[in-house]
Amino acid sequence: MKRSTDDDSDYSSCFGEVPWANGTDSYRTTWKRKLQPCWEDIDTDDKLIIGIVSGLVGAVTTYIFAVLKLRKELEFKYDTDLREKRIPQYLELWKLLQDWAKYARPKQLTVDDLNKLAGSLRQWHFEKGGLFLSDSSRAAYFDLQEAIKDVLAARTQISTDWKIDEPTFETVRAKGSTLRTALTRDVGTRKAPQRI
Repeated sequence: MKRSTDDDSDYSSCFGEVPWANGTDSYRTTWKRKLQPCWEDIDTDDKLIIGIVSGLVGAVTTYIFAVLKLRKELEFKYDTDLREKRIPQYLELWKLLQDWAKYARPKQLTVDDLNKLAGSLRQWHFEKGGLFLSDSSRAAYFDLQEAIKDVLAARTQISTDWKIDEPTFETVRAKGSTLRTALTRDVGTRKAPQRI
């Protein structure tokens, strides 16, 4: 059944106050064309099509949200598994650097100690934890190895019991500290607990 196109009350019942209440006749005609579905009854076929389209839109929306949720869950599981594998390996690397900490040095370090550190780091990298290093931790690891190599290259003619001087110690110590900081960021051990 077709509603009267001259009765503004028909439009008001669907849309509230009609937009052309104070407008010109041409403005009224334009809006009546735009709002045609409001005053003409929708036949059964149109209702069926609208229902199908609405159902499809709902199904697609549900599917998209399900995929996004699954992806987020998989990423969380991957991050959790990687963290669990990293911690034991990073603990071993952490221990290798204990003699090169800033405070409470256990002894006067020598070139031989530096050689041993370089070898232990290399062994750890290839046999244990190198696979788990993030890009930032990997860069810090090689910065430390480069610093050790430079120190040893400058002292090839010195005996292995030559004592490491303070500037040399500080160079190696700083690189080791940077590496340890990168490791803690990888596993998030220095983050404050999150309140729920």
